[in-house]
Amino acid sequence: MKITCKNFGPLREFSIDLEADFVLIVGENNIGKSYAISLLYAILKTLLSAEQIDRPFYSELFLDKLSDKADDTKTQAFLKSLKSASKDIDVTDLIKSVTERALGVFFADQLEKTIQGTFGEISNLENRRSNDPTSIVISTSELSAELRIANGRLSVFSISTAAKVIYRKSKQHRTPRAAGNETIIYGPDVLEQAQIRVQLFAFRAFQDFVLEAGSTVSDVHYLPASRSGLYQALSAFGQIIAELSKRRTFLSQRIELPAIPEPLIDYFLKLNEIRPSKKGTESSFARVADELERLALGGAVEFDHKSKRLFYKPFDVDLKLDLSSTSSMVSEVAPIITYLKHVLPDSDQRRSSRRRRIAEDQRRKQIIFIEEPEAHLHPHTQVILMNAFAKLVSGGEVKMIVTTHSNFVFNKLSNLVISKAFGESRIEAFRFVRSEHGTASHSLEVDEFGITDENFGDVAEDLFSEKLDLLSANEPEQDQQ
Repeated sequence: MKITCKNFGPLREFSIDLEADFVLIVGENNIGKSYAISLLYAILKTLLSAEQIDRPFYSELFLDKLSDKADDTKTQAFLKSLKSASKDIDVTDLIKSVTERALGVFFADQLEKTIQGTFGEISNLENRRSNDPTSIVISTSELSAELRIANGRLSVFSISTAAKVIYRKSKQHRTPRAAGNETIIYGPDVLEQAQIRVQLFAFRAFQDFVLEAGSTVSDVHYLPASRSGLYQALSAFGQIIAELSKRRTFLSQRIELPAIPEPLIDYFLKLNEIRPSKKGTESSFARVADELERLALGGAVEFDHKSKRLFYKPFDVDLKLDLSSTSSMVSEVAPIITYLKHVLPDSDQRRSSRRRRIAEDQRRKQIIFIEEPEAHLHPHTQVILMNAFAKLVSGGEVKMIVTTHSNFVFNKLSNLVISKAFGESRIEAFRFVRSEHGTASHSLEVDEFGITDENFGDVAEDLFSEKLDLLSANEPEQDQQ
């Protein structure tokens, strides 16, 4: 699946193929990196929540909603064609129109709520540096859907597909059949029955789009920047946040307090509602967590189910510290370790128990978004963290999308690519650059020689040149002395 956003907030354009296993995004401050990954998180979260469309009553609900559109010109043209002598009727445009409505009802409306819960008023997300429309394009192998923000609403602008759909009159009930670049729907020439047959086919086309879009993703997680500070602040009124967040879809009025972005609420809730894992301590997640505790923290991170708080226990002393009493390094890495120990294994258990129409050979992975993993960390610890990320990704159970300002994170990733530490995993890197009409993303070359440095190299070179100039300027003074 490929996602492209244009003119979204400060972003002029950003495109990502979710077939990639590890994505690194670099760029200056206040340039749109957080906007990009927050939007990706919102889209994937909404797609995964659409799993409920498999339930039969959603088909009936959709047909009820379509009844209000009975005067649609495409529907009327189809019903008129049924009365003709022609056996085959081209219903491609009608299928696209009905599928577009399904996307609006079951996806775009929900995504709009998530985007508003993340960024605030949706009208503020239009790119004020250009007059071009704000759009989000989601593409799968069979269908591409474009959503746009207009008049303060997010709606489906268009969908495109290469397949042609034919309705063939038939007295016998037969399942749709693919024939080359065409799909044939068989149905009666009775108006009401034919209309329902076409509408249900379009609804299933929408279902297939959603399921394919999420077929490689089992769950999404967002670890924000300043993880420790956010966790400790939210813990102060955690129960209130938890209860309000659980009921936010039922609330009729907007709650101004606390006005916290949805990804941050999700982050806190996952840390606040940890359940004992049945996967065992030998999982790949647990092994990486143990290594981080040993090499980086020198102690263990524990979750107290009674107080619902995280604690740190150093290996060399009999002590148990609340995160607020630990170093900034411990408190920043502790949430990552907690996700590895508890959140990711628990997600595996819950998702594997739910039925989905996905090919047996299709392996689904959890996606972890992490902002600035280097925050408050010494370069040595940053390197340890990157080694851990490589083990997670190469293990085949997770994908990662990371933003950073650290040249140590960048250079270590480049070295890991050269050493083939990621195995067969696909690595991509982007640099966000300011332009006249907003931030543009530039793909950085990733090959056997590592990753091309177009972000930190210039700064390092400028500093080195400045040093040479300063030393040169000081030489006459030294000679006189």
